[in-house]
Amino acid sequence: MQTKTFNNSLKKIPLGLPMTLSALGTVFSLWKAKSAHGSLGTVWLILSLWHGWQHFGKLKHEAKNLLNRAEKSSPLDKFLSKTEVRSFMPGRVRLYHPAMRENADAYARLANLARSISAVKKVSENSLTGTLLIEYDREEIKNKPGWRKIEKYLQSAKIK
Repeated sequence: MQTKTFNNSLKKIPLGLPMTLSALGTVFSLWKAKSAHGSLGTVWLILSLWHGWQHFGKLKHEAKNLLNRAEKSSPLDKFLSKTEVRSFMPGRVRLYHPAMRENADAYARLANLARSISAVKKVSENSLTGTLLIEYDREEIKNKPGWRKIEKYLQSAKIK
């Protein structure tokens, strides 16, 4: 029990100032006191390892969260994160994405995907502006909860 308390107290010791001083001492000892350079460098290394040990749990947790987020984002999520709602009225939405101006193939695939949705009545493409105007049947969407959520999202989206 006493060892656990000792370890906890070691984890709470602030190391910012000692690490900074040992780093500065290591650098300045290159020119003035070369005999102390190795010792100061060793102290800096030990303090850096100690500091890493203090924060190991936090670093491990943050790395795990970062990996989980990377796994969860699909190409569609990445695409949609850069898609802007340029205008919206119930039954009509104009979308913009920078890739739609630069990649005609991706633009055509997105337009065809929109056309494949049964509620979509009309898709108008404008490759000069990189926008896609999608007109859809509001009545058909009202009967589909998932689509209602999408419409609510589009209504609340920041118009650019």
